[in-house]
Amino acid sequence: MRRLLFAAAVLLATPAVAQTDLLAAYATPQTLVTLPDGRKLHFHCSGLGGPLVILDGGWGASALSWRSVQPQVATMTRVCAMDRAGMGFSSPGPLPRDTASIVDDLRAALQTPDFPGPYILVGHSLGGMDMRLYASRYPEQVAGMVLVDPANPHQDKRFAAVSPTVAAVTQGEITTTRRCADLAKAGTLKPGGAGWAACGGDPPAEWPDDLRARVIAQRADPAAAEQRLSEIESVAEPDSTQVESAKTSLGDIPLIVLTAEGTSKDPSIPVADQAAVARLWSWMHDEAAALSAGGSNRLVLGSGHNIHSEKPDVVIGAISEVIVKARSKALPKTGEKPPIAPLLNN
Repeated sequence: MRRLLFAAAVLLATPAVAQTDLLAAYATPQTLVTLPDGRKLHFHCSGLGGPLVILDGGWGASALSWRSVQPQVATMTRVCAMDRAGMGFSSPGPLPRDTASIVDDLRAALQTPDFPGPYILVGHSLGGMDMRLYASRYPEQVAGMVLVDPANPHQDKRFAAVSPTVAAVTQGEITTTRRCADLAKAGTLKPGGAGWAACGGDPPAEWPDDLRARVIAQRADPAAAEQRLSEIESVAEPDSTQVESAKTSLGDIPLIVLTAEGTSKDPSIPVADQAAVARLWSWMHDEAAALSAGGSNRLVLGSGHNIHSEKPDVVIGAISEVIVKARSKALPKTGEKPPIAPLLNN
């Protein structure tokens, strides 16, 4: 059920073909941005050109979660996957780790010279809430957006109305996360120990040793565990109110929402409730798509919540489509002189 609502702390296995070098790149930090309070925010960047694509993962996820998508996007433009505070190589941030705090961090980082705009914002699950708030606050900076089976404002209350089981399972996920944080603070969250499997477990054995060690260390780190707990506790409130109250029209920017067919079929949802949950999930994504006159909500058949891992080509295709449309909108009209320093580059 964690995959339904926030998803994503679980790191799925990567196909074995030619993946060792790709994974090794995630074992060491790349671009570290110093925020105004001295903290470091980490970005895993690749590719050249514009518009710049910013990737934000689901709950508890680092830049590593985009490993099946980023290399292909990097053949089209520059793309940077963000580690939110306390994730990956980013410093922990002050609590609570709500959507507004995450957006404040991102805004501060993007104002530095390493990240020229405009941006195509891509968010999965909880990251979709972050990207919606950023776009609502700074619409002039956003050239397009892709929301990958995103979380939605007030979804807990909405789900409770059609499936009480969903509400109960959500609370169970928060309780489990709280226990993981307690174990980490006590120094007893260790591989093979009590609670280890429920708190993420071991990364795949075929991953490079230094990457496995890094992931294991972070799962056991008290500060990182506290950040993950604050993220999941903030989803219902204050995140929902922050995103909903800031909602504004995004004009006609290209905006694609990807809805996973399998999200409503999570085993924790009673079969009798699944059709109603599916309708509600799609309806909430219609709401997100309606933020732009150029928005659409597309059903992804045969995929669970982690579309970027299960069906990466679908996500790559959506990002590519938004890149092309954003570049087309930025071209000068017939008879106009081209800008001296175009913001969007091929």
